[in-house]
Amino acid sequence: MDKLQLIPQVFFDLIARVIPGAAGIVACLLLSNTTWESALNNTLGASFTTNSSTLGFLIFLAASYVAGQVISPAAKLIQRLGESVSLSWLAECIRKLGDAMPDSWAAKSIRRLAKSVPLQKLADKRNGAYDRLRLRHAESGALCAKIRAEFTMHNGLSAVLFFSAVLYPLRGKEWHWLMLCVLFFGALLTAFRGRTTRDTYNETVIKFDDASQEGPTAPQKQSHAPEPAGRPV
Repeated sequence: MDKLQLIPQVFFDLIARVIPGAAGIVACLLLSNTTWESALNNTLGASFTTNSSTLGFLIFLAASYVAGQVISPAAKLIQRLGESVSLSWLAECIRKLGDAMPDSWAAKSIRRLAKSVPLQKLADKRNGAYDRLRLRHAESGALCAKIRAEFTMHNGLSAVLFFSAVLYPLRGKEWHWLMLCVLFFGALLTAFRGRTTRDTYNETVIKFDDASQEGPTAPQKQSHAPEPAGRPV
C-alpha cells in the first residue's frame, strides 16, 4: 500500500477509534472505581503491571482500539440520528436558556452556541467523491480523512458519555444529579459537534471533487517574434 494512502488510515484509526475507545475504558474504570493496573492484574496477571509500564501502555492502546471498534456501531447510530433530526428546536431551547440566564460570559457563550446551530438540512453528499479524492488526489483525500475522523470521534465520545450517564445511577453507589446532567449535556454537545463537523466534511469533499474534475488551467501560449535570420557565412 502506498504510504500516502496508509498515513490517513492510521490517522483515522488513531482519532476515530483509539480516542473514543480510551474514553470508554476510562469511563468503565471510573464507574467501577478501579485502576488500569488493578484491571491488568486481575485479567493478565501481576507480571504485566510490575515488569514494564511501557507494556501496560501498549496494552492500553490495543484495548482502546478494540473498544473503539465495539463503540463504532453506537457512534454510527448517533450519526444517523443527527443527520435525520431537525435541530431548529435545539436552537430555540438553547436561545431561551441563554436569555433566561443573567448577563455574563456563560450566557453570551450559550447565545453564540444557539446561533451556530445548523437550522438547514444536512449538507448534501456525493457518492464516490471521497474515494476518488483518496485515489487520485492524496493530499485532498488526507484532509477529508482527517475531517471524517473528527466527526466519527465526536459521535464515539457521545456514545461513551450517553452510556456513562445511563450506567452512572445504576452502579449501586451514591450519585449526584449534577454529574448526571453533565454527562447527558456532554453527550448532546459532542453529538451536536459531530453533526456540524459532518456538514463541513460533506462540503469539503464536494468542493475538492469539483476542483479535481475541472482540472488544471491550460497555460496560455506566448507569442514570440521570429528571430532574424543569421547572416550567411
